Amino acid sequence: MMAGVCAAFALRYRWDLTATRIITVLLGVLIFPVMEIAYVVAWMLIPEEVPMGMQPPYVPPTPPVPPSPPFNPQA
Repeated sequence: MMAGVCAAFALRYRWDLTATRIITVLLGVLIFPVMEIAYVVAWMLIPEEVPMGMQPPYVPPTPPVPPSPPFNPQA
C-alpha cells in the first residue's frame, strides 16, 4: 500500500488487488534485492493518479471551421 504500485498493476491488468499484494510480498522475501529495486523503479515510473474530484472537467474539442470561399469582386 506504500506507493500504490500494486494497485496500479492490479487496475491496469485487472488482477485481484489482494493477490497482487501477497505475490509482491512473497517475491520480495524470496528474491530480496531484485524485487525491492523493481518496486522502487515502478514507483518512480508510474504516474500518480488524480483523485476523482480533482480532475478537470472534460471539454470536447471544437470542430474545425470550414474555409470561406475565395473573395470574388466581380460577383
